[in-house]
Amino acid sequence: MKESRPAFWKQRALGLILALFGFLFGTSFGENGFCLGDRIFSLLGLSVWSGQTDGLHYSAFLGLCIMLAGLGLTVIRN
Repeated sequence: MKESRPAFWKQRALGLILALFGFLFGTSFGENGFCLGDRIFSLLGLSVWSGQTDGLHYSAFLGLCIMLAGLGLTVIRN
């Protein structure tokens, strides 16, 4: 039983890190609306929105997916 416990804490820590990264990736901060995901998409030359200035906001959607995956890792036990 004690051998699986460290693996569970590693999984939980990874899940919390993923959830935090997903939150930071998809959220706008400050008065200028800095969004880490938007900056990364722009550096890669990818569009941030599915339309020109509206539609699906890719960085918010991807950030939500990463955050949910991280939260899933914290809840699921092996």
